[in-house]
Amino acid sequence: MSRGLGDVYKRQLLCTTLLWGCGKSESNTETVSELTPKELQKLNEECITVKTGETEMDTETEGTVQLSVEFPDYKSLYLEANESENPEEFVQKALQQKKFKTCKTEITARVTVENGETVIYKEEAINQLLEKEFTDAINALAEE
Repeated sequence: MSRGLGDVYKRQLLCTTLLWGCGKSESNTETVSELTPKELQKLNEECITVKTGETEMDTETEGTVQLSVEFPDYKSLYLEANESENPEEFVQKALQQKKFKTCKTEITARVTVENGETVIYKEEAINQLLEKEFTDAINALAEE
């Protein structure tokens, strides 16, 4: 069954909002999810596994570290959700129940030494990875 273009864009926006953790607004009666944004963010974070590899310092205070990241295959999750009656609920339940395919990749994160402490910028690197994955997932949904 073919969907109208407006319906596809609506589903893209709703899925993206859900996955980015920006679903519920207290000032708006329309909600994407019953979960609050912090709960959605936590749910996504619980589905991502990060293993830290070897750190390579370029200078005494700066370097990089390899991270092995396993995360939901958002492309297949979006496509499956798009076929369901309620895509947002489908994604939410799949993440809660850990019923999704996963992807594994290696990324590089910045490392600095500040006040004698090593700081690994994992969140920065993971956010860049997820931004790309969400974009790829939305593009796959738009092509369908």
